[in-house]
Amino acid sequence: MKKTKRFLIIEDRSTDGIRMKLESRGFLVDVAGTVKKAREILNGEGDFDVCLVDMNLEKDPLAGSVTGADLIIEYFQKNITRSDFMKPEVIIFTAYPHILEYYEKALKLGVASYLRKSDSPDEKIITHLRALSIKRTLSNSKNLADKIEKVVKVSQTETELYENFCREILGEEFRACLGTPFLLLLSRINSLTEPLHAQNCLGGTANLPFGEDIVYEQILSFMFTNADISEPFILDESMIGLLKTDKSNLNGSEIKSLEDAVFLSLPLAGAFRLTVGLLDSNEPYSESPKELGKLLNKYVNPTAIAFLSEIIARWHRNDSERKTTIDKMATFCQKVGQEQLFILENAALAGENLENPTYRTIRALAEDLYQTGRLLEPISNKNYSSENLEIFQMTELLKVAWEELSSEYKLNNINFFIEGDCEIKGAKEDFLLITLRILNWFVRRKFEIPANYTYSITVKCFETDETSAIIFEDNSYRFPKELRKDLFKPFTQAVPIIDEKHKPGLYLALYLSQILIEEKYQGQIAECSDDLIEKMGNKIKIVLPFSRKI
Repeated sequence: MKKTKRFLIIEDRSTDGIRMKLESRGFLVDVAGTVKKAREILNGEGDFDVCLVDMNLEKDPLAGSVTGADLIIEYFQKNITRSDFMKPEVIIFTAYPHILEYYEKALKLGVASYLRKSDSPDEKIITHLRALSIKRTLSNSKNLADKIEKVVKVSQTETELYENFCREILGEEFRACLGTPFLLLLSRINSLTEPLHAQNCLGGTANLPFGEDIVYEQILSFMFTNADISEPFILDESMIGLLKTDKSNLNGSEIKSLEDAVFLSLPLAGAFRLTVGLLDSNEPYSESPKELGKLLNKYVNPTAIAFLSEIIARWHRNDSERKTTIDKMATFCQKVGQEQLFILENAALAGENLENPTYRTIRALAEDLYQTGRLLEPISNKNYSSENLEIFQMTELLKVAWEELSSEYKLNNINFFIEGDCEIKGAKEDFLLITLRILNWFVRRKFEIPANYTYSITVKCFETDETSAIIFEDNSYRFPKELRKDLFKPFTQAVPIIDEKHKPGLYLALYLSQILIEEKYQGQIAECSDDLIEKMGNKIKIVLPFSRKI
């Protein structure tokens, strides 16, 4: 659930203008005009993203002379031992910045900004508050633990890591906090400092085309060759006139909207750069892109780079661990399978009858393990071939899988339903293997139902703007919770071997489905039975990202 930004204003004069403008944009605002009221709010529940604090408050008859900084220091001291406490960013807002005592307290407090009232109209203060709220979120990875885990898990390459960082983390924060349209341009720089493959990886609120475009490359080229990229860059009217737009997907009005846009560059790792574009807006209470650009460069730029560095390090660790785990499994399966096949060869040389049911089972297991190892090897090395990729309808593949299962099992007493459809781009043999393993698991639950029930399996397929989803559900007794957490671990939910006709991976049934979906197709597969309203039933959900569908 998205957390609403919360601000605290401690000021003994009216701040209704600031409060109303912030509240009109969906922010929560607490206002205290006295020391007593400020302490009541600070002692209440919940934390603050940013505090705007006046120093020279009216003297409280009971509290005596207390500055706004004193109140925030008290708040910090009281909460610092809380494991979940994260300090808010603080802005000192005073008419007397020259008073040494105030300045010393501001230093002790570690304030983000020290503003003179006479130089700080409402719009300037609001811009500071918004920019600092982004800084606070990116300053502590605990705030975004779930999103970081998702980004690290689904990103197969460094490029995807940056794209997902823009989409899931930075873009979401900007959308929640900024009042001006923006876009995020991801690019690579060659040895001549020319931008290559510049793409708009998140439209933000600017409503400009996604993906690569020659206009984006030209803008970054202007920026990198004609300006100090450590400072905000303004795309003026003369540069707009120099853009070569004949091969662009942007129309005239979209290009015109880029005039006077402000661009900030965030150097990433290696040759990658992320550029934030801030556009003018006619919306009420929206910031000036120039002022906002300066503050984002001051507050957010270094914070975002440090935050992303942490994610990159975690991704590299995760990628290494993933590869090691799959490597070990691939090696284990191949070696054990080969060893068992060698034992069978020796048994045949010794005159044993390999048609004996025991030997047939051993051979099926040996071949299964060996072929599974062969299947895992290219996944471990990310050595995927694009030759077998095709576009197909999931409904068509589900019917093929059910027919194949029906030829091996007696499925006449099972109802099988398919609802909806979705388009998939991938290797059909991969998705057949995935589907067979999941359906196999459900089929084996046909006896886990009340006596008066007819066992049913339903597969629901649908598409959204960004994903394709395939949901498998049944009406059997709910699988035990303590076993569900291990559902996708190898060897925990093996499919019994009937004969050697089965496909590779019988003893790693759902594990193989997970490996293919998450490693090769950058999707997600999860056990979601608790989502079902009824107490009966099991549910497995597959979600494939937009990049894997047409």
